[in-house]
Formats: sequence, C-alpha cells, structure tokens
Amino acid sequence: MKLRQLSFLTLAKNPASLSYENLLSALALETPRELEDLVISAIYAGLVSGTLDPYNQVVCLSSVSPLRDLPPNSIPSMITTLNEWSSRCVSTLADLEKQIAAVKADALRRHKDEQDWAAHVEKLVDTKVTDKNQNDNSGSGYFGGLGRKLGAGAASKRGNGGLDDEDEDDMDLDDDLDEGERRGSKSKRRGISNLSFGK
Repeated sequence: MKLRQLSFLTLAKNPASLSYENLLSALALETPRELEDLVISAIYAGLVSGTLDPYNQVVCLSSVSPLRDLPPNSIPSMITTLNEWSSRCVSTLADLEKQIAAVKADALRRHKDEQDWAAHVEKLVDTKVTDKNQNDNSGSGYFGGLGRKLGAGAASKRGNGGLDDEDEDDMDLDDDLDEGERRGSKSKRRGISNLSFGK
C-alpha cells in the first residue's frame, strides 16, 4: 500500500496523468474501486488534498506533499539556494545590529542632553536665588545704603536729644551768658538797695 501511495504521489506531479485509466495502468490496479480506496487513503494520510470525480473518471488534486526522494542532480541547486538564504540571514542580522546600536546611541545622547539641560536649569535657579538674597541684604542698592546712612544719622541725633555737637556748644555758651547776666543783675540790685539804705 505505501509503495503504491508513493507511486501515486509521483504520478500526481503531472495533472494530465490523473485519469482513472492512466492510474489503473500505472499502479497495476484492477478496478476503479481499488484506485479510489488508494486515493482516499493518501488523502487521509495527508499526502495529497483533493477530490474524486467518478462521473468523469478523474482524480482532482489541489496540493501534493513533497516527495521523500530528491530528484537527480538537485543537491547542487539546493546547496546554492541554502547558501543564498544563509547570506541573506547574515546580512539581515548585521542590519539589525546596526539599527540596535544606532537606537542605543540615540538614547544615550538624549539622556545626556536631558541631564545637561537639568543641570543648566538648576544653575540658573541657584543664580537667581543668590542674586535675590544679595538684593534683599543690600536693601535696594544705592538708595538702600543711602537710607541706612540717613537712618543712622537720625538715630545718632535722637541719641543726642536731636542736637549735634555744635548745637550743644551753642547752648552751653547761651547758658553761660544767661548765668552771667543773672549774676550782673543781682549785683546791680544789691548796689541799688545799698544806695537807697544809705540815703
């Protein structure tokens, strides 16, 4: 049975030889029923796929499994085909490796750019905070320093009762003069009173 199935596969390569008459002669079968049983067994075995047409006495096949035996002189061409396929695989793998390396390099570059940008932003923020603190400590620049100077002067005047050294000297002189005038007036009043008593 298996030898006849293999022989049937060989004949199935040529659709023109699939008539009942040709198959019965080639497979040494006696009745169409034996031929149909052989074809059905080949279909169930997965060797061929198709249908039987008893009315037209033809076997209609849609596909045939590859033969186990290689055709003569087919090995060199098969080796050539396999070598070409291997070369294409190697070339494809090389291209994939190049693409993977490019993707990794691009990812590293983007990561470095992000780190540089974050460091730049952080530096700008630190500089801004430092400048703000310096401006706060200095008041408002020149006018702040001037205000502090004026405030210090006013404070010193308040400590002196609102008077500076010259004003204090003038007041001392005025006090001395007033005291001298008071003494002179007192002595004059005594002299007048003595004169009046002498009279």
